[in-house]
Amino acid sequence: MGALIEQKVEVTGEALDIRLAQAQALQAEAWKRGEHFAPMRAAMHLADSIEGLDEVSRDRLLAAYLDVGESVNLELSPGARETLATLANSGIQLGIVCDVGLTGSQHLRAVLERAGVLYHFKGWAFSDEVGHYKPSPAIFRRMLDQFELKEGDAVWHVGDLKRTDIAGARESGLVPIRYRGLIDDTSDNAEADLVIEHLSELVPLARTSPE
Repeated sequence: MGALIEQKVEVTGEALDIRLAQAQALQAEAWKRGEHFAPMRAAMHLADSIEGLDEVSRDRLLAAYLDVGESVNLELSPGARETLATLANSGIQLGIVCDVGLTGSQHLRAVLERAGVLYHFKGWAFSDEVGHYKPSPAIFRRMLDQFELKEGDAVWHVGDLKRTDIAGARESGLVPIRYRGLIDDTSDNAEADLVIEHLSELVPLARTSPE
């Protein structure tokens, strides 16, 4: 909104909220279809919906929209910090496979760095960088390519959604584990090999997992 005020573009807060909601809805619909929808696409949709923008105003609005997540601080899931540290210190290779919404991957990495956990991860694959959402095998392969794996090594994928996390992990040859501590996916999609309530449950599993 500040970028519009500075450029003297007249748009009410209510009208802006409607346009933002429309951009979010487009992203959500594309995600359900498995059609990649980068944050820039949402930003451009927002800019196109506002009349009276000159080139400078448009560029400033795009930049403001894309950078809005820069200072966001997300709350980690209960036990996430301790579980990540324990697994990493035990020699477990950790990675991230993430479907990005309207906050770009560079900001998400910054959030994890501010939370003090980014350094635990050996690799990552964010949809806005890979160009694919889960369950596409392409996004899982991007993460796996950063690991040091031997033939027969088991790789787990922990996620909360059956359609994307569980199906994608299974299709990519990973062991799917569903975490329902925050969101319990009760859909009819195929269930994971294992369901956990708390992330700390991964620690004893890792200790008993065969090499």
